[in-house]
Amino acid sequence: MGKSIVGKIFSVAKETNAVFFKAGGTIVKSSFNTAKKIFTLYKNAGFKAMEEGGNLVKQSIEMTVENQKEIFKTSGNALKEAAQIVRENRSETEPEIEPTQKGGKKQKEVSIDDLLT
Repeated sequence: MGKSIVGKIFSVAKETNAVFFKAGGTIVKSSFNTAKKIFTLYKNAGFKAMEEGGNLVKQSIEMTVENQKEIFKTSGNALKEAAQIVRENRSETEPEIEPTQKGGKKQKEVSIDDLLT
């Protein structure tokens, strides 16, 4: 006589459990490998983002420095030009300086050149 019904049930259960166990192992392994690959993608993207962020900051600073140089240069040229105009027109607009009450000395004249240095 063959196996009893209970024996057959246990045998089928054992075979099906082995199939599911094998499938489960494959699923877990596949999921783990996929998670590793996704992690690597995010890690690489993070490094690239940090590198690009560093480049962005570096370029922003360079642009700002160049802008400041241009501002100083333009401001300096404008001040020099304005000083030259004042020098050229000083005799026409210069008021008479009266002696002070202390000793009758003239007050020290302050020129535009004194202010620029």
